[in-house]
Amino acid sequence: MGRLTIQNSLFGGMTTKPRQKTEYEVTLQSSQTNKSIKVKLMNEHVLCGGTPSIPNGPWIGELEDRNINLSDTHNDSNQIQILIGSDLLGTLITGRIYKTTAGLTAMETVLGWTLSGMLPKGNNISNTAVARFMGDDTSLQKLWSLEAIGITDPIKTTSKDEDEVQAFKHFRENVTTDDDGRYIVAWKDPSFTPPTNRGVAEKRLNRATQVLKDKGQFEMYNAIFTGWEKEGIIKEIIEDKDEGHYLPHRPVFGDSTTTPVRPVFDVSCKVKQFPSLNDCLYKGPNLLELIPQLLLRFRENEKGISADIRKAFQIIKVMEGDQKFQKFLWWIDDACTKMKVYQYLRVVFGMN
Repeated sequence: MGRLTIQNSLFGGMTTKPRQKTEYEVTLQSSQTNKSIKVKLMNEHVLCGGTPSIPNGPWIGELEDRNINLSDTHNDSNQIQILIGSDLLGTLITGRIYKTTAGLTAMETVLGWTLSGMLPKGNNISNTAVARFMGDDTSLQKLWSLEAIGITDPIKTTSKDEDEVQAFKHFRENVTTDDDGRYIVAWKDPSFTPPTNRGVAEKRLNRATQVLKDKGQFEMYNAIFTGWEKEGIIKEIIEDKDEGHYLPHRPVFGDSTTTPVRPVFDVSCKVKQFPSLNDCLYKGPNLLELIPQLLLRFRENEKGISADIRKAFQIIKVMEGDQKFQKFLWWIDDACTKMKVYQYLRVVFGMN
């Protein structure tokens, strides 16, 4: 629509330098009610820090009993894509408000229900975010860090660089290949013990199954697991000792005619105060920083060749001793009367 010059006032009284931004008119539509609203937005590469999805608890069932459906109870990503200012709050809210017994407040908007408040144990839920503007001279993340004012943790004995060196060393010493030439990787610290998560996995499976049947995609979803089992990506565990870790999964629907639905595993699922599986894994260095070097080398010669790897994450195998932390549940029969246990043999998409 046009160009704007903006200057942001941040938390703590800091002010950014003036910047040029493009303004767009966007129509936002609710997937549940089909109601829509037109808003004017400005572009930004990174809006703000990510916010966690709403944790599971009794408030979820309490809201569902009152036909209050939340859209972000188990998101695959915590990244914010659109940030709406409070100047539009009056045009968004419908006036319907419900307060849960846990003290959380649900408020209906034309785009769906929002949930905010503080849980008794301090697990905050918030529908507001503090912007972290990228490219400025000031980094809010650095300012909020204790190290910025000279306070360091004496227990922390290794730096990030040392951790990366150890991670690369561990990888080089443990990576192997099988008879087919497939890479097999081992986790950096195999001694961790994340919670079993079986109860959460069962609840999520029941909820996902109902969604699949409502949309008529149960057979397609089941066929994916059948295909994976034939390819050796997963295997069924007949005598399950209920040890290890279960990954909840849910369907994601798309417009593709070949893949209208696909399973997504929640590797960041937490139970109470216990860490998630992703919390127990070392993420490693940001390899995106190497992309400029690759692009420069790509330009050195006359001809360039690019290729795509089919199911890139599922190509790499996880060491057998670590596979028990990649279990998930599915149904034995189409009537969904009894569950069976699968074990993921490859690297799960979304895993650190």
